[in-house]
Amino acid sequence: MRGWSPAILGKAAAAYLLDGVPLHETVRAARVEELLINTPAVKRGCEVLFDGEAIQRVNRYYWSYAGGTIFKSCAGKRQQIAHDALLANQLPEAVPADIAVELYVAAAQALVDKLLGTATPKKKRRRPAVDTSVLIFDGEAAR
Repeated sequence: MRGWSPAILGKAAAAYLLDGVPLHETVRAARVEELLINTPAVKRGCEVLFDGEAIQRVNRYYWSYAGGTIFKSCAGKRQQIAHDALLANQLPEAVPADIAVELYVAAAQALVDKLLGTATPKKKRRRPAVDTSVLIFDGEAAR
């Protein structure tokens, strides 16, 4: 996840680990402010695009399946900041109905797994081993 994490992830993980409250219950009971994610500010000269249209450089959004993709564009290179995002620069009065609860629950579960040490470790990329028995130097095979 790029940008800053929504506050509900830590709150849901703590409620699950300390009190046994299911993650989805905590997410569904969240306040609007706890669900929102702020994008990091981009440098001057760069722009932020939401579904292909330029928008302001600092934004607030929430995860929704009805949302689009937020990109950062610098020097002709595009980098994805968020997917399944709906902008919410003006704070909504109530929790939006189209919020993607499953995405928040999955992110909170990943945090719980990481805290418990049950997360699957990322595989390290390694260069393939070189078979030195078949190397040829100056026309002769290496021994």
